[in-house]
Amino acid sequence: MDKFRVFIHSISGHDLPSKDSNGLSDPYLKFNFDNFEEFKTESISKTLNPIWEFSHKFQYQTRMINKLAEKQFVIECYDKNSIGRDDYIGKAEIDLHTLATGPQKHDLCLRDEGQPAGRLRFTLEMEHETEMTVTLSNLHISGLEIPPHRVIEYYCSVSPDNKMRSRVCESSDQQVWRDLPQVRFRSTLPEMMVNGVTLHIRDVHPDGREESPGYIMIPLRKYLPLPAAPHAADSGQITIQERRIQRHVSEPFTLASGGA
Repeated sequence: MDKFRVFIHSISGHDLPSKDSNGLSDPYLKFNFDNFEEFKTESISKTLNPIWEFSHKFQYQTRMINKLAEKQFVIECYDKNSIGRDDYIGKAEIDLHTLATGPQKHDLCLRDEGQPAGRLRFTLEMEHETEMTVTLSNLHISGLEIPPHRVIEYYCSVSPDNKMRSRVCESSDQQVWRDLPQVRFRSTLPEMMVNGVTLHIRDVHPDGREESPGYIMIPLRKYLPLPAAPHAADSGQITIQERRIQRHVSEPFTLASGGA
């Protein structure tokens, strides 16, 4: 199952036809995203050039990512009437492959029975989410006073609530964790380029109290296997397969003091 984050905003209409006796309309929009998500705006009174203060976010899922070009995002515009049925203004359509791979800003022609009925402009972000697995190994801490018990708490800043903890390392000259539980999270490529894995050192006292003498942040971008051509030929999506991101003792980091 492929998942996409979808965010539509900055929606406006231009040169809409008049449907009321005052020479204006009270337009609103209905949206249908591949029969997966339906939503609509409020109506705006007495205008042919509406600007909707509206945005909508959702997660789109499909098992047929290779058929995005056959799937449609349909937008219908209506004139709101206080009595009787609302008047139809026009419809615009765009395929999901274009939304996922093309520009984010769109300018579409509304049509009523094939005839132009004004224009619709909006911004839509459609980002392909990827499941990532981060594996940490051979973590070696030196240069700190050795407590009776020490653990490592770590998480990816994309998903800070998904925190993992290492086994307890007893007091010894070698503060080494060979293998730590994997961190799994869903993310997009732009998010991974600016986020990282944060590791907090936790010193555990006999009374159960914990202190953090320091932490490090390992940037993910250094370990991302970025493709030469980011758009895959079959789907046009930026896709990163599951990877193992490892830290080695030969690549030390400087601890920042303190930390939560």
